[in-house]
Amino acid sequence: MYELCRADTSGTPADYIPEPAAVQPDSFGICLATADRPVYGNGDLDAAFTIQSISGALALPVRRQMPPCARSAHGGI
Repeated sequence: MYELCRADTSGTPADYIPEPAAVQPDSFGICLATADRPVYGNGDLDAAFTIQSISGALALPVRRQMPPCARSAHGGI
């Protein structure tokens, strides 16, 4: 997966959001933590990355477990 995705250099950091604009655009890393604790990683694992652009995807499972009245207050998801 790392080798397949590493070659893709399309796109640019979102310069209208401070956190992504400050990230080195050539940094790339993948990390996977399993339920039974092993952690696997490859790439720029010591680089600081922002989760600004993917935070909505990380929050989606939590939002879907909220009651409907709470979901509408948090973006309607």
